[in-house]
Amino acid sequence: MKTGTRLGVALIAGCLIAKRNASAIFDCFNSRTFIYSGIVSPDRIYIFDQERKCHMISGDAVSSTYTIHDGCNGQHISLLVNENQFSGYDYNSCSNFKGDVNGNFISLHDFEDMRYHHYSF
Repeated sequence: MKTGTRLGVALIAGCLIAKRNASAIFDCFNSRTFIYSGIVSPDRIYIFDQERKCHMISGDAVSSTYTIHDGCNGQHISLLVNENQFSGYDYNSCSNFKGDVNGNFISLHDFEDMRYHHYSF
């Protein structure tokens, strides 16, 4: 999964699980903050990635499953949220991901690069 897509997925999953909105996500490995605008709620996902200059939006959720359109690459991401965990598939990289949210911390395992990525928001 590309870095920008991974950051957006982590932010969206974190907001959905923590039941709150956030306008930034901090990449713990790179010590860098990424800024977003928009809204993440169980009914609607519409965020703008200030770095990539594009939107990530979703249609209706079905049983905590979201289909998110990544406007930067024109592909979709499926995202399933279950309690404090999430998983899904990135159609751009043809790879799975999974993760969990604990308070303000998000851990995402990307099966494309076989690494854990850690964020806070």
